[in-house]
Amino acid sequence: MFYAADLIVNKSLDLYVEDIFPRYFKIYTKEETHKTKEELSIVSAIISFFKEIAQFLKRRQGIDFDRTQFLFITPIEWHDEKYEGYLRPLFFEAGWVTQQDHKNRLIFSPFLDCYVNLLRNINDINYQRDFKRERKYLICSMVPNIETDSITFSLICFQMQNAKELSAVSKKLATGELLLTPTILHTEAIELPSLKNLIKEIVSKNAKINATETIAAA
Repeated sequence: MFYAADLIVNKSLDLYVEDIFPRYFKIYTKEETHKTKEELSIVSAIISFFKEIAQFLKRRQGIDFDRTQFLFITPIEWHDEKYEGYLRPLFFEAGWVTQQDHKNRLIFSPFLDCYVNLLRNINDINYQRDFKRERKYLICSMVPNIETDSITFSLICFQMQNAKELSAVSKKLATGELLLTPTILHTEAIELPSLKNLIKEIVSKNAKINATETIAAA
């Protein structure tokens, strides 16, 4: 099941798939009394979209939501746990989980954790990596910024460490190589024009230069 970024969610609200989370977060963080009628309509449209996804999964894929645990992998740029607090109410409203369900019915896992686990456990030796305790690593990513129509280049420095919970269980486990998780130490990011805008700018400049040279030659 795949939804293209330019798929229209609601034409009258100018809402596309790629806009869902940026616009939802912006509205969600506003005071309830400060939200406009249009913003409330946008939230309603987003909730309806997730309800439609749920219905598709139930009817076409035969998934029983009452017996399903959901894993939401958060993008690499979502470093803060606040996003879980933003998204959980959305899934409540869309009927994926209920207030009475155990918290672990809907799990949020950072992309970096999932990516590291993939590289550690993948069968292809060309991609497999062995991450060591307390070692530091760098990962580079390119993420489109829909609001500014640009590309954000990020460099993330992380260190492999044992889960803090292990210290309370066993000192041996806390200093071993088991259950290592990446801890972000530092991030740097730079925002550049999207490739589309960059090409337009280059073409425009070349056209102006050619026009100037033509006038000069005349």
